[in-house]
Amino acid sequence: KCREDVEMFLIIVIGLIGFGLYELVTTVYTVPNRQTKKSIKRLTQQKKLSEDLREFFVDPISKVILKFIKMDRIAREKKRKDLLRVGMDITPEKYYADAIVISLWILCLGALFILIGFPLFFAISVILSFALFFNNIEVVNKKIKFINQAITRDLPKFVMIYDHARGDNVQLVDIIEKYRQAACEEFQYDLDLLIVDLKTSSEEAALISFSERTNIQELSNFVNILLGSIKGDDVSTAIKLTEREMEVIRREEKNRKILALPDKVRMAIVATGVMAAIVAVTPIIMDTVKGISMFK
Repeated sequence: KCREDVEMFLIIVIGLIGFGLYELVTTVYTVPNRQTKKSIKRLTQQKKLSEDLREFFVDPISKVILKFIKMDRIAREKKRKDLLRVGMDITPEKYYADAIVISLWILCLGALFILIGFPLFFAISVILSFALFFNNIEVVNKKIKFINQAITRDLPKFVMIYDHARGDNVQLVDIIEKYRQAACEEFQYDLDLLIVDLKTSSEEAALISFSERTNIQELSNFVNILLGSIKGDDVSTAIKLTEREMEVIRREEKNRKILALPDKVRMAIVATGVMAAIVAVTPIIMDTVKGISMFK
């Protein structure tokens, strides 16, 4: 009877720790419910819970850690712009500090497994904390890559609208505003900034800033054509060639996406392999330790 009570207690403790790990991870990643309708209804409530957990567990510690994070001025400015592009209105230091704090919490929660006699789960939590840290600091880069790919696919439409709308009495800002109405959602933030810059500074400065901010080679090539047009160069042939090149790139990207193994599947395979290795190696290590202790 006593043994059954202990086993039940351990099951409850592991369940609570698992729930805590789940809720802490969802402060950064939203784990979607399979039942879409229920997820939509609970979206506001989950968001509030996530914000409350972050405010209570992450923010106080990250405020201390971010003071010790030093970044190169150029790298910091680039990261700040990338954060704004993906809709994260925080400093780069806060971004990295949050990733560190969340990983530390995973380690602390994992340490509880040692106290209840499950060192294997602590080893798993160590691997999880490191994986989660590196995954967290790559969140912005992944989102930027996704946005840039969407922009690249949308560029042929941009070139076509510009080619049809340009003329002696048509301002560049008017063409951009017209294209903004038909642009993909991922491109709208950068276009809004470009429109503001075109209205508040010179066209050359606005286009150069636009090119540097997005950092997309195909878009930079098109910006160079726009700069040539502003200077009075005949860019008709260059525009046609650029549009054809981007169409080819878009088809190649589509084919690669079809043939490529989805990232989630790759991650699942790697994670499964790592966990299987841990399960296989841990008994050997424990037996070795016991054997060594017997000779003492």
